[in-house]
Amino acid sequence: MRLLGIDCSSENISLAAVEDEKILLNMNKKKKKAASQVIVWIKKFLDEKRLKLNDFDAFVVGAGPGSFTGLRVSFSIIKAFSLALKKPVISLGSFYSLAYKVKNRASQIAAFSDAGRDLIYGAVFKVKKEQIRKIKKESFFKLEEFINTFKDSLFVTYQEHLKEKALSIFPEVLIYPQNVWPSALFLCKVAEEFFKRKKFTSLRNLEPIYVYPQECQIKELSIAKGKKIG
Repeated sequence: MRLLGIDCSSENISLAAVEDEKILLNMNKKKKKAASQVIVWIKKFLDEKRLKLNDFDAFVVGAGPGSFTGLRVSFSIIKAFSLALKKPVISLGSFYSLAYKVKNRASQIAAFSDAGRDLIYGAVFKVKKEQIRKIKKESFFKLEEFINTFKDSLFVTYQEHLKEKALSIFPEVLIYPQNVWPSALFLCKVAEEFFKRKKFTSLRNLEPIYVYPQECQIKELSIAKGKKIG
């Protein structure tokens, strides 16, 4: 099984490719406008490994929550690959990769990120026999509400200011000390089980999770009409 994954939901632009237990690619870039280079990096990887896109059995994409620009890039690329090559897509919330990173440290993991307007985006996962299952889908919360509701979890995020705020309110809360960024490699690892069960995402249902959904709807409409966005 060969999988090629992309996650552009955060500042960490992440590309990965796996073949069964072998890691073929694990690239992570944190720099401005990095998402615009994704196609270039994929081509370089394929050339170096003497592979073709058609050599992959499925494509994996991190669905967010994340920024409009990054998710628009990754979803456009994955849709194009799938349509051109008639290969399946596995779309996973990017928080899956945070949970995967710490799956050996707790049986319940709560991943979260800043959603602005004094809100966070959060999702909760159960770990059983090395498998991760989402038990609370990505939703808006107040930070205090999220921690109170899922207080028996190990909390994980990639944003330092959220960890500091959480600990200032709940000093006893269990928060993973390191920042864990969305990772295409970990998404591919989770996707392996989805692939075995043939749990693919139809292109009709291939939708990103935007941090600011209403704002993104306005942007999409303006782009469709050919207007510039300030």
